[in-house]
Amino acid sequence: MSHPSISLNVPKLRSKALGSGLNRHQGNGVSGFSDYNQSVGKNSEFSYLCDSSNTFYPLNKSMVETGSTDDLEKTFTGSSNTMYKSGDYNVIKVEVDTTNTDNEQALNVFYSTDGVFKNAVKKYRTIIPSNYHFYRNFPIENDFFNMSIENLANVDDTLPSNVGGRITLSKYTQYNAPAQTQDLLDRYYFTDAVRNTNNFDDDVVLSTNQDGSFKRLADVKPVSVLGITSSITYTTMINWDEPSSFSMTSNTFSDMNLISDNVSDLNARFEVNGTGLNGKKQKETIVCSGTSNTVGLLQYNFIDTIDYLDGGSGEANVGNIRINRATNGETMCFSQASSGRSTSLLHVMDENESGVLKTLSLTGRSGLLQKSKYELYQISRQTDGSFKKRLIFNYYVVDGEVNNTFPLNIQLNEYDRLIGLIRSDQTGSLLTGDSQFNAKVDVTIYNDKPESVRRSKIV
Repeated sequence: MSHPSISLNVPKLRSKALGSGLNRHQGNGVSGFSDYNQSVGKNSEFSYLCDSSNTFYPLNKSMVETGSTDDLEKTFTGSSNTMYKSGDYNVIKVEVDTTNTDNEQALNVFYSTDGVFKNAVKKYRTIIPSNYHFYRNFPIENDFFNMSIENLANVDDTLPSNVGGRITLSKYTQYNAPAQTQDLLDRYYFTDAVRNTNNFDDDVVLSTNQDGSFKRLADVKPVSVLGITSSITYTTMINWDEPSSFSMTSNTFSDMNLISDNVSDLNARFEVNGTGLNGKKQKETIVCSGTSNTVGLLQYNFIDTIDYLDGGSGEANVGNIRINRATNGETMCFSQASSGRSTSLLHVMDENESGVLKTLSLTGRSGLLQKSKYELYQISRQTDGSFKKRLIFNYYVVDGEVNNTFPLNIQLNEYDRLIGLIRSDQTGSLLTGDSQFNAKVDVTIYNDKPESVRRSKIV
C-alpha cells in the first residue's frame, strides 16, 4: 500500500542564515561563516580565586581559545581596564559557576563607544548566589564591552572564592534581552518592558528610595497627595481643615509666612515646596517661630507641600501649620496637627515634567438632609502665562457615605496644578451631622529633561 507524499510549504534555513553582525556576507564582498563554531566567534573559559571584597575581570583569567581560526576571531586578550570589541556580534553569553564558594558574587557588565574603560557605563549588575550555576544572555549595546565579578564576602572572611565560567560572543539572535527586577530601566530605551514574574506596579514602579525616586526607573517617581477635611465649615472650601480663601489660578508672586497655632512647634523645621518666578519648583527650610509668623526667603505663586523635618516638642508638628501670603494673609498650604506633612490636596508639576493622575481615593459622608460634592480641578498654564481651570472629577453624596477608589488616568503636563474642592449646601450642622471628605490622589511623574534620556550614553 503506497502512501501519498506530503509537501510542506516550509522554507529551509542554513545555520548561517540566522547569523548577523558586520562580518556576515551581505553582498558586499565580505566572507560569511559556514558553520556554528565560526558564528560563535570569541569564546573564553575562566577560573579564578578571588579574595574577599575584591574584584576580578574574568576575560583576563585563564583564557582558552576554542572554535574559531579566523585572525579576527581570536580569543580575548588584554588587561583589567581593556574594553573588548563586540560590534560584530549580537549577544554575550555568560556562564558563572559558584558551586565552589560560599559567598555571593556580583557580575557587572560595562559598555562603551570609544573603547576607553573610564568612559564605560555599567549597565547591568546581577547578584549571583553561592553554590549556583548561573547563565544569562546579555545584549550587545555598544562597540565595546567588559565584565567584572566582585566577591561580596565580608572583609573578615579570609577564604577566597573559587569562581569559574565561560563568556562567549555570538552572532545568533535567538535570545531575550534581560529586564531583571533589579535592573535600572530606561523608558526611552526599551520599546516594550514586559515582565513575567510578579506585579509590575508593586515590585518595579512602586519600588522607591527614601527620597521618593524609583530604584529601577531612574526618571520616574510616584507622588501621593492627601487632602483632609474633617469638618465642612464653608459652602465652598479647599480640601483641607482651613476655611480661608484661595485663588486656584493665581499667578501672583509674593512673600510667605509660616505659622503654627501651638507654641510647642517653636524651633521645629519644615521644608516648603512650591513654584517660583520662573515657573520651576523651588524649596526652602523654615524654622517655625511658634505662634508668630516666620517670613520665608523666597517668593511663590503656588505652594503644594509642607514637610516636617525635625525640632519642636514632638515627633511631628504639634499644632496646625499654615503657609500664608504675606500680602493678604491668604492661606496657601496647610498641615494638620500631628501629620508631619501637608494635608492640602494641592500638587504642581515642575518644568520638564509630565505625568499621569492614576487614581483618586475618596472617603467621606454627608450629614442628614445635606448634599455635599467633591470636585477635582486641573489648572493648566496657558501660553501667555495665565492659568485656566478645568473640572476633571466630581462626586455627589446626599445623606450617605463614600469609600471608593476611582481610576482616572489623566495626563498632566508641566506646570499643571491639581486642587481638590468641596461644596456643601449646609455647613457645620450639629443637629443633622457634620459632613467631611478625605481624599488621596496618586500621580506618576516622568522626568522629561533631555539629560534624563540616557540612551545616548549606552547605545
